[in-house]
Amino acid sequence: MLRVGVDNVPATGPDRFDANRDMIMKRIGISQEWRSADKRDARRAAADALVRRETAQVQVAAADTRRQTALAYLDVFYIGESLKLVRLMELHAHEELETSRARLSSAMGNSQEVLALTGTLGALQDETADLVQQQGSAGVALLRWIGRLPEDLVLPDAFMIPAEEIYVTAHPTVAAMRRDVDVARQTANLTASNRKPNCKLQDPEKHIA
Repeated sequence: MLRVGVDNVPATGPDRFDANRDMIMKRIGISQEWRSADKRDARRAAADALVRRETAQVQVAAADTRRQTALAYLDVFYIGESLKLVRLMELHAHEELETSRARLSSAMGNSQEVLALTGTLGALQDETADLVQQQGSAGVALLRWIGRLPEDLVLPDAFMIPAEEIYVTAHPTVAAMRRDVDVARQTANLTASNRKPNCKLQDPEKHIA
């Protein structure tokens, strides 16, 4: 820091603010503050804690992306499997309805059976249309995460459910919150270290006439 000063400058009278009078003293000096090793270590620890927190946030975002992608894939897969099953049931209902109509035309069946099968077939057709709509929406959601829809979806592999303690410890959100606590702790240490004055190295002030 550069320090300059002027003493005995008159503030009133005909010579006010005149810096060329004989009684005025001009001075100049230089000083520099040195942070202690403890302060530098606290500042470095706080910066490292911020880096670790941001790294944890990146991991949280990556984990959330994987989770959303997996959920979208499961939606598309199981809606597709449900659609296959309902279409098969619709086919069987259609065949039974045709058989029932044939029996009715030959006087071996009854109209109540035909009406019941017609209602069943109509319900299955409605369910098929609903599943087709759900499949389209789920496909758009999956397309958002992976960029294109696979031609064939395979059954996801079975996975082991971890123990609660392991799951909680490895959860990205928990890890990020622990980093937040670490940042708060290091920031508190830095604030405490800033209460101590810095060491000063300064040259004697030089007076200029």
